[in-house]
Formats: sequence, structure tokens, C-alpha cells
Amino acid sequence: LRSLVIEGPAGSVDALSKVIEELDRLSAGSEASIKVVPLQNADSESMAIALQQVYESRESARPQQRRGRGEVAFVAIAQPNAIVVVAPGAEMEEAVSFVRELDKKSATADSQFRVFRLKQATASIVRQKLTEFFAAREDDAGLRVRVEVVADDRTNSIIAFGGPN
Repeated sequence: LRSLVIEGPAGSVDALSKVIEELDRLSAGSEASIKVVPLQNADSESMAIALQQVYESRESARPQQRRGRGEVAFVAIAQPNAIVVVAPGAEMEEAVSFVRELDKKSATADSQFRVFRLKQATASIVRQKLTEFFAAREDDAGLRVRVEVVADDRTNSIIAFGGPN
């Protein structure tokens, strides 16, 4: 009998249940590891969604490069504000680095981020063009528009950080 009994506050049990489900699912083909990455700036819920989008896009866009590499999952933990990374050992370091990089980019208080999957253009070229475009822009108050753009060449995605406007 392979069972686990969990007791605790409903929110904690739900979060732990998600982690266990992901571990069980990802352990089918290889042994998965868990790492909790505390977030200093970003909201764990929105971060987990964005990370999952990027990794799902990466897996579907370039399956030939993924051969031999395992799947990665991200689970949000509200208290403390953290992301649980569930991944095979070979993928863990890269996934944790990506979480930390996105968290750093979310450092401004009103910062929000969004993932854009590119179908035609190359992520690094789009990043360069967007950076140049926003460097020359001002908002209604005459202040420079602050937008930061990260290119993820593995998924050919752009992750844009900026204020709500």
C-alpha cells in the first residue's frame, strides 16, 4: 500500500498535495527532485503560471532538443511566498536559476510580467528591438517608461517586466 496521510491547514495541505501529485507524475520515467525557491519580489501564483507556460512551450516547440531530459513542474506556495520546483536532477539547476532570474527582474513594487511565445521572430532579436524601443519612450508625466525584457531562446519566448500601464 503506497499511501501518505497529510494533516494541517487546508491551504498547506492543498499545496502539498499538488507537490506530491507532480512528484508522482514526474517520477514515472525518472527520479524527480524537489527544491523550494523562496521569492523576494514576485508573487508565487503568477510566477508559477508564467514558468509553467515557458517550460510547456519549450517542451512542445523543440522536442528533438528535449530528448533524454525530463519534465519540470512549478507549484506555488503562498506562505511563505515560494515556488516548489519538481524536476529530474539534470533539469533542477537550470529551472532554479530561471526562477531566481525572474524573481530578480520583478524587483520593482508595481512590476508585472508576462510571457509572449513567439511563432516567427527570434526571441533575442525581439528583446533587442523592444529594449531599444522602450529606452526612447516616456510616459504621460515625461518619465522614461521602464520595461525590462528577457529572451528565453530555449522556448523562443519573451518575458516582459514592467508597471501595470
